[in-house]
Amino acid sequence: MGGLSNNNPNMAEKKPTYTKKITKVQPKGKRSWGTIYLIAYNAFQTLAWTSIFLLTAISIFKGENIWDNVGNLCMYAQFVGLLEALHGLFGLTRTSIFASVLQQSGRVFYLFVAVEPNEIIHNHFAVWHVFLAWSITEIIRYPFYLFKLYRPRVPEILQWLRYNAFIVLYPWGLFGEWYTMRSVLEFLDSESQSYQFINVVSYILPFAVLYLYITMFSMRSKLYKS
Repeated sequence: MGGLSNNNPNMAEKKPTYTKKITKVQPKGKRSWGTIYLIAYNAFQTLAWTSIFLLTAISIFKGENIWDNVGNLCMYAQFVGLLEALHGLFGLTRTSIFASVLQQSGRVFYLFVAVEPNEIIHNHFAVWHVFLAWSITEIIRYPFYLFKLYRPRVPEILQWLRYNAFIVLYPWGLFGEWYTMRSVLEFLDSESQSYQFINVVSYILPFAVLYLYITMFSMRSKLYKS
């Protein structure tokens, strides 16, 4: 049986060679197109919802029609907000697609179906409750996302607001949305499709908000446990 040793004197022993694996490191400060897009998106929404909050507060103070001053901007900002489900679908964010669709579609229904077609409800006190609750929620949420994209750590006060303010804001917004829908039914024909649709959604709404409430409490619990 032949051995594994090399007995040929003319053949030099080969030294083992090592190859160094080179890993490309993305330069500091360089961001992907997806990140740049998310920064622009969250910055836009921060400005839009800050404007909605200020215009709502000014309208209340001056006694002006809330919807005339804020309605179109709110509809536009909320329509753009539908993109958030696509962000989760394409992996740009880790958001829950179901929770995002539930929240954003519910708001779009409120604005485009329950309020906008029914002028008699445009200046109802419940509408400004909704606009205030939504806008305060969003001028916490979008800057929170912006800081997460820019910096490894979010300011403690912003993080605290993100995971605590919803405890008050979600029920506040729910009250406004539900009360608006129940109020608008008084002015609609009970046989109309609009009446039936809004009536059904008004009963589903509390359960939808409860699901979002539980989801946020779950996120809050994970944060404080870590």
